[in-house]
Amino acid sequence: MRNKELASKIRELRNRKGFSQEDLSVFSGLSLRTIQRIENGETEPRGDSLKRLANAFGVSPDEIID
Repeated sequence: MRNKELASKIRELRNRKGFSQEDLSVFSGLSLRTIQRIENGETEPRGDSLKRLANAFGVSPDEIID
């Protein structure tokens, strides 16, 4: 999946949950800057970061990627 598509998916999931980027940072344990980079398509979450985001959203990592 391209970074921009993944960034949009993560932003969409965050908005659906009603989370701010700061909220997502707290719930996922990732830094605010990391969340910003992911949503801007500057980096793609992999491994532990992807698992942390999935847990924060209450979905499986596959649901974020697919």
